[in-house]
Amino acid sequence: MGNELQETIFQLRDEVRQLTSDTLAKSGDKAARWQRSQEIKTLTPALREQVEGQPASKRPALENALGKINSGLIFLLADSNRPDELSGAEETTEAAVRRIYTQSFQLAGDFALERNDRATLRIKAEELRQELITLAKSGANQQREWQRMLSDANLDLTYVTSDGTRPYSTRLAHFVADARRSESTDS
Repeated sequence: MGNELQETIFQLRDEVRQLTSDTLAKSGDKAARWQRSQEIKTLTPALREQVEGQPASKRPALENALGKINSGLIFLLADSNRPDELSGAEETTEAAVRRIYTQSFQLAGDFALERNDRATLRIKAEELRQELITLAKSGANQQREWQRMLSDANLDLTYVTSDGTRPYSTRLAHFVADARRSESTDS
């Protein structure tokens, strides 16, 4: 059971990693990615419970993989809440917070991994940061979850607008580390 559990968790981790890459590259079917993310999300509580029953020596690697799955799912499910698919609907404050949160992560990820022209990314980040400031001034940072999301977005956008000299969010640090680790194992 232990090896089967480990194999399942590692396969899901890799699948979430691929879904995240597809999301950042804006490739594939967004609805299918969202559906699969929901399916994986429903599996994680049972997997976490099974990990707790494993010998202490196996738990750290499994818990680490579950953490990566969870981080990826947060990003994937937040991306699905973007309002640009809603025709004619006015963007709610929550949708704006989630959009800025997702777009800031995408911009900073592209910047950190040198996926696009840095000058263009800095311009986009500055525009998005101005939007974030306006949103924060309107009171969007009064709710704890939105405040956390706007704080992460601000860190990532400041990182890009400072040309990489300022710190970035923990979510981006994990993403960049995973991406570089994947690049080094692919080489």
